[in-house]
Amino acid sequence: MKRIVAAFVLVLLAATGFGFDFGGSIDNTTGVSLRLNVADSARLIQRTSVTLWVRAPLGSWAFDAQGSYTYTPVLPILFDIDRMTLSTTVSAPQAGATSLGLTIGRTGFTDASRNVLATTLDGLRVELGQERASLRIGVATNALQYRPTNPLAISRLDVSPTANAGRLLASPRLIASVDYTLLDLFARQNLALGVLVQEDLRPRDELTAVGGTTAELDAGGRLDTQYVSLGLSGSLAPGLFHRTSYTLNTGRTLGLLPDDLSVTGFSYQYALILAHMASTELTLFLPEVLNSRLRLFGLFSTGDPDALTFIEGNTDATATSFVPLAPPRYSDGFSLKPGNSAHIGVSYSVRPLAALGMDVLQAELSSVSYLRTAGRGAVSEGAVNAQSDGVYVGTDVNLALSYQPFSDVRFVLTNGVFVPNEAVMFDGSKDVKYQGTLRGVLRF
Repeated sequence: MKRIVAAFVLVLLAATGFGFDFGGSIDNTTGVSLRLNVADSARLIQRTSVTLWVRAPLGSWAFDAQGSYTYTPVLPILFDIDRMTLSTTVSAPQAGATSLGLTIGRTGFTDASRNVLATTLDGLRVELGQERASLRIGVATNALQYRPTNPLAISRLDVSPTANAGRLLASPRLIASVDYTLLDLFARQNLALGVLVQEDLRPRDELTAVGGTTAELDAGGRLDTQYVSLGLSGSLAPGLFHRTSYTLNTGRTLGLLPDDLSVTGFSYQYALILAHMASTELTLFLPEVLNSRLRLFGLFSTGDPDALTFIEGNTDATATSFVPLAPPRYSDGFSLKPGNSAHIGVSYSVRPLAALGMDVLQAELSSVSYLRTAGRGAVSEGAVNAQSDGVYVGTDVNLALSYQPFSDVRFVLTNGVFVPNEAVMFDGSKDVKYQGTLRGVLRF
């Protein structure tokens, strides 16, 4: 391993004339998770990552790469390339733009709403900047990522151990997106329109055949989805900002659907996906009050009351549950992805020592309440009984203390509890859950 790293650095030295920068970090999280009043329920949380990065100019281009080794009890040995890009930015008056940016390689991709896709993929991104508008076009895939850490595991075949036996890399999917933003359109508001298309590239011979009449444990087909998002963001008053978006989700999904011509009364057929998602966020900055910040946020996504599983669980002609690709987490201990879910949250952060001119300590208290929008049916967390009736799922409350004595050293102590609605949870998940972690980061 040392020889590979040394050779890599020597190549960069020769190619860049010693004009490069490099560094790294050690990131360790240790904690415990347990169910209150339940004996022997404690579970160790352990994650350690060692990261190395390098940046180098290559003429008018820039090379940026980061690799990491991560240890967890589930995946004790995992080396991955977190980021590796070639990028450039040039003026483009011929295209009527102030700048033209091009990024090639493994980098972050997000959708216009920031709630459908927020992950790292391999691809190409073009950004065209104008004085009062911007255009971003991206094409990417997950085909070169490790299967255990596949960010786009959204179908039954993606998560099936049988279907993926012996497979090192993720099942390939193609992502294409176009985002157009009008800046300061009116009253300091930005209007964004985004289109994202996701195509399942799994080979046909691995798919469940359409027309089959017998239920299969690992049945699965191609899951293709499309998203159209409209968003508005900007300033409402001094220190007060908002971001609001709506997303229409279409596509197709395979399901065992009623069929009068079938001998069993059912057959595998593709159904239309027609779902919706809306979100909003208000952020108030109060620099005069110990550099504090108040956030109010919420999200609503349609669901399917008849879906028995979150992934490909549709049982009728139209699938109405929203299908996210790789959304962010909304709270630490418990979080529901979009799809038959809604949440309402609030957070308040403060820097207690700001009045003394010391910006090294930050405290943040947050609470997120989760709902099941269809009143029943599956959600992304398996602890929720799909056949139970109930809208309210539970509330997650977290307190995080962050201490950064130096720019390269940071500690974060997090304590949180999730209080579930016992009426909608499976046995074994009805108790209050506590989670506490201590994270330390050293950069060098």
